[in-house]
Amino acid sequence: DGSKTSVGVILPDDGPFDYEWLRLEPWLAESRYHDVTCLVQRSPADGIMAEENLKAIGAVDALGPCARKLRKADAEVLLWACTSGSFVKGYSGARRQLEELSALGGCPATSTSIAMAEAMHSIGADKVDLLSAYSDPVTALLVDFLRDSGIAVGLVSSLGCDVTEESFAIDIEREVSSFAEEYPSPLPILVPDTAINTLDLLGRLEAAAGRVVVTANQASLWHAVYLI
Repeated sequence: DGSKTSVGVILPDDGPFDYEWLRLEPWLAESRYHDVTCLVQRSPADGIMAEENLKAIGAVDALGPCARKLRKADAEVLLWACTSGSFVKGYSGARRQLEELSALGGCPATSTSIAMAEAMHSIGADKVDLLSAYSDPVTALLVDFLRDSGIAVGLVSSLGCDVTEESFAIDIEREVSSFAEEYPSPLPILVPDTAINTLDLLGRLEAAAGRVVVTANQASLWHAVYLI
């Protein structure tokens, strides 16, 4: 009947950056997700990737107003499109966060961190190499989250970004190529952080790595659609 699947995206409002989440429609139209539309609501965020700040942006008080607006817009699934703001309280905390969002939105909910773990399970990967934009302390929280979700972590590189502006500016194709060259391995490479635009680069990233690469935005979109 020409109707489209509606994904309600909650995106941190942490800068004037050219996030691909804000200009998805042309990309979706040319992809296997051509029958999907994304409704984006921006949630309060300061762009500082430190533990206490990340806990604040992922709190239900911060995300709740967006979830309620997306419910009124008839979103069929909610996506909290933030990696660090969804793993910062651990795997059990991420699950509680989704229970709260689902209740507020009246529909299934996922987050980037949960989506990344589910993506790895879906391809049969129980161990990954991690190319993290974050500082060492925040990367360690992600490693713990993945372990508790059933995903072991092999090689780890932390690029040391403290704010989203820094991670947004990463040349991710170059970083993936350098990582794969420095750390040869057959394991998939996981690239977290929804501030890093990757959807137009997926084929090039895998070519540069010579192995499977899973990115935050790729996994997020896949799992949101999968839940509908």
